[in-house]
Amino acid sequence: MADRFGQQLGNYRIISPIGHGGFADVYLSEHIYLQTQVAIKLLQMRLAAGDMEGFLKEARTIAHLLHPHIVRVLDFGIEGGTPFLVMDYAPNGTLRQRHPRGTTLPLTTITAYIKQVADALQYAHDKKLIHRDVKPENMLLGRNNEVLLSDFGIAIVAQSSRYQGTLTMGGTMAYIAPEQVQGHPRPASDQYSLGIVVYEWLSGNCPFHGSMTEIVAQHLAVPPPPLREKNPMISPDVEQVVLTALEKDPHQRFRSVQAFASALEQASQIAQFPTSISSQAPTIPDQPRQQTQTASPLTPLSQQVIASPPNKGVQAHPDQLQKTTSAPGMLDRSEPADQGISRRTALLGLAGLATVAVVGGGIAFFLHARPSTLSQPSQNPTVGSANPVVNFTSAMFGFDPQHTHFNPKEHILSPTSVSRLALYWTASTGNAIHSSPAVANGRVYIGSGDHKLYAFNASTGQTLWTASTGNGIGSSPAVANGVVYVGSDDHKLYAFDAANGHTLWTAATANRVGSPPAVANGVVYAGSWDQKLYAFNAATGQTLWTASTGAVIFSSPAVANGRVYVGSYDHKLYAFNAANGQILWTASTDYWIFSSPAVANGIVYVGSDDHKLYAFDAVTGHTLWTASTGAAIESSPAVANGRVYVGSWDQKLYAFDAANGQSLWTASTGAVIESSPAVANGVVYIGSRDYSVYAFNADTGQTLWTASTGGVVNSSPAVANGVVYVGSNDHKLYAFHLPA
Repeated sequence: MADRFGQQLGNYRIISPIGHGGFADVYLSEHIYLQTQVAIKLLQMRLAAGDMEGFLKEARTIAHLLHPHIVRVLDFGIEGGTPFLVMDYAPNGTLRQRHPRGTTLPLTTITAYIKQVADALQYAHDKKLIHRDVKPENMLLGRNNEVLLSDFGIAIVAQSSRYQGTLTMGGTMAYIAPEQVQGHPRPASDQYSLGIVVYEWLSGNCPFHGSMTEIVAQHLAVPPPPLREKNPMISPDVEQVVLTALEKDPHQRFRSVQAFASALEQASQIAQFPTSISSQAPTIPDQPRQQTQTASPLTPLSQQVIASPPNKGVQAHPDQLQKTTSAPGMLDRSEPADQGISRRTALLGLAGLATVAVVGGGIAFFLHARPSTLSQPSQNPTVGSANPVVNFTSAMFGFDPQHTHFNPKEHILSPTSVSRLALYWTASTGNAIHSSPAVANGRVYIGSGDHKLYAFNASTGQTLWTASTGNGIGSSPAVANGVVYVGSDDHKLYAFDAANGHTLWTAATANRVGSPPAVANGVVYAGSWDQKLYAFNAATGQTLWTASTGAVIFSSPAVANGRVYVGSYDHKLYAFNAANGQILWTASTDYWIFSSPAVANGIVYVGSDDHKLYAFDAVTGHTLWTASTGAAIESSPAVANGRVYVGSWDQKLYAFDAANGQSLWTASTGAVIESSPAVANGVVYIGSRDYSVYAFNADTGQTLWTASTGGVVNSSPAVANGVVYVGSNDHKLYAFHLPA
């Protein structure tokens, strides 16, 4: 960088250098008459006479960009064939200087920065101007630390094809979009570059590395490494938004850079994580299962909680993402992405449980328990006299402690009648719903990103009570013996009176409790982000024991035959002694486990982000079989009648033979499946990120019914007494029934 101290350019005198880039040198300068400080950007090129007119035309366009987040161009000129721009001086440096390479930033800080930059870019795009060099070095901090986008100077000459190749390389290669590398920049190219910036701030590094040639090749053909592999605290929703902005095909990105920023802001407020399950004493034989054993109908031990994590492997279309993240009233939090746990689970009853009904994240089975002291709402769902109402006094994610997600007591809805399902009612909460509903005693319980647990009348949707926690609720509630248990992102497990919502006790962990709790034999089991599985006394909240895993626990625990099974982010499924937390065995998969295990007939089923469904011997942990899908599995499996059902990020619901893993059928939805399936009376119910809930024939996979909501459906449906309940990211709980 040349020493130009004292040199005069027009009416400005250079004072000192500020910065140097591959395309321009920047100097602090002063107006010789007004004595006001400015920044002068001296472009490192000389314009031929034939290029002067084009440069001046584009320079006038830049000078007319008046926006609170764009560095204002005060003057421009050409000195000896070298163009220069005179701009407002930003005294607080660049975002690169404030946050050096390798630095990770809080999500709230990132969204605040991106919102300002995107506003500036959208303003420029609306004026048919592309920036072409979006990177932290070109994001300045004004006198009040507002972000100011700089270096539109590249766009001035980039309009000329004569300089296209040079300018394409001029922008830092780590941030340049594939089509820009190929000489075809467009507004979506700026979105891609901004996506790289977000990726870098979230993970500490840009996604692509190497020589210039290697980086170019990666931009053109190599998918970015998963963000959550670099930082497991990143929510799947946030990862999906960023990876959508980084699509190779510009048509597959968000429709505008402002849509990208809005999606990121909203996704940061609804981080989704798996929930934990409630458990009941299983009836499975306590003997190792032989691999040579032939298939036979499986009788559900206890229902497993099915969680629906964020996108992995296959992504929803950008339009779907935009709907997902821009729904009004998303979480309003000061903490980054701490609200949404995308695993849904409804906790199951403590002691004597007998019957079940589908609820919440996959299926929250409603179990008959000893008579409850809770008064019931006066209204019950209207059903035919041939199908008496089953009064479920307990419920949890996965329907039962084994998380089978199978409700054997449903006799109203069937493959022949489900097509007539119609909207019964909707009930609103204050934010996105990732929790799965639990139905018991004529009430529907569900958590929301607005930090509250809701109790609604199951037949009218009337709000009966709300109970507050200290942060968002992504965990699914479990109901047992007149108590509702649910985890919160405030690091606590709560116990509320199911009749009135009064807080009975709270129990603290060292991090978020997104795992849906499971209740069995007077004990509440729940996983935490602090890498531990907790066992609490269900009556008092006293900690009975803790057991460590190797990473964050999103999975909801399943309880069967004196064992507690739970998946971990360390790629392993764990089996602990339910009485004391002693580790019995671990079984490895090839990637993270967000899915919640299901236990039936001596087998533990669980999905992995390695695209596979696993079947392990419940006693020894030996792998019995694996079955592949087309993308990550974060849905929790449901087990019924000799089949295992599970959703995948490839947008499909799969049915496998529970004994040998043979594929029986697949059924498609319109987007990624994070929801867990619920099975009842020959029908499989599941939600999708295409805003819909589906019903498929459990034997054939035939689509029997679909219904739309106003947002992404990560919640797992619950089925009870002829009614299908499911939460949506549009902040509402939906109930569907058969019209009279």
